[in-house]
Amino acid sequence: GVALKSLIVNKWKEAPVTGEANPVSSSMTDLDRQIKLFHPVSMGNGNFGAKPTGDVATRIRTAFSNAGYRYSVTSGTITTGLSGSISIQLNNTGLTPTYENWSISYQLKNSSGTQVWTGTSTVNPRYIMSGLTRIEDKFNIPNGSYILTIKFVDPSGYRQPMPLAQGNRNTDGSYTLVSL
Repeated sequence: GVALKSLIVNKWKEAPVTGEANPVSSSMTDLDRQIKLFHPVSMGNGNFGAKPTGDVATRIRTAFSNAGYRYSVTSGTITTGLSGSISIQLNNTGLTPTYENWSISYQLKNSSGTQVWTGTSTVNPRYIMSGLTRIEDKFNIPNGSYILTIKFVDPSGYRQPMPLAQGNRNTDGSYTLVSL
């Protein structure tokens, strides 16, 4: 009852919640509200029975698309030199953090696209909640003209770079942020 609901409503802040839709009615009119209340990282569809169509299918797709995280980098700046820095504005338009271990990797590339420098952020996006987050990392960055790219990498090297919720993905899984 009430105690279980209270536990689940806040559990998503520290661990992923997942489940299947509980169709209060066959029209799924309450599904989106439930997803926004409980913040699931993913949802299953084992309770639907026959394949939903029309408005019901649209409600299900809309509600399910709100589950999970959606990171994008809205801006990036770089300052070179001994007291150099890289700042990014990270936006999570989803309802949860990723909960998984990722490293934010910065790459500086020359005009021909060759990587000439790399650095790792001190911030792990594992628990970055919904909304905008500003990240600033300090580095000793050699002076020069660069293209700054970013990618979220698996520190173990097992998984491919995380796709971000934005365009301009490069073939190496990075995203171009700014040219200096």
